[in-house]
Amino acid sequence: WFFPACCSLLALPLAFLAVRKVNGSSMGFMILGLTGLSFWPLYLGRVSVQSALMVPWEWMVLLVLAYALSPKKASRLPSLLLLSVLTALGFYLYLAWPLVAFMVLLAVLFQAEIDWKTRLGNLTLFLLIHAALLFPLVMDYLRDNHNYLGHLWSPAIHSSLVEKIPLPWNYLSALFWGANSSAFSHGPLWGGLFNPLLTACFLLGL
Repeated sequence: WFFPACCSLLALPLAFLAVRKVNGSSMGFMILGLTGLSFWPLYLGRVSVQSALMVPWEWMVLLVLAYALSPKKASRLPSLLLLSVLTALGFYLYLAWPLVAFMVLLAVLFQAEIDWKTRLGNLTLFLLIHAALLFPLVMDYLRDNHNYLGHLWSPAIHSSLVEKIPLPWNYLSALFWGANSSAFSHGPLWGGLFNPLLTACFLLGL
């Protein structure tokens, strides 16, 4: 239980550093407070599975993304390489990671202040690293027993396609009022993973 607790604590400085890099220290401290008072990072500190890494890994990816999108040309390529590796490895943490990876890919593709030739080169590098690092996961999926994917979320592997259709809705509802009680999920039995303040910020942003 020590390791997931460390993951939960690690999310706090990573959240501060990632936001400070883009929006300055004042916004960094505000997000630090929201993260520290949120149920999601606190709850994951009590879950001894790969998803305990999800929140700190997201903040780490966002921190490296901030460096990869930096106007300083010298730091772009090393940051892009590290960003590609971290984003690809995120697929081994949780089934919801493809959404995070897609948003990172969009940020890399539509990076401001660079021409389209450079953007497409960055995108090619990003996708090649993903193809190399995700090859073991694809091979695992092609096996009959889906060893690692089954370990990530065993009920989802053996269920029918019709049973998987509500899954995206369950991810959304889990944030605000809780997941479907009939579905297997790591989450609170009451309410959602957002506190009321974060829910209000989400709706304002929307």
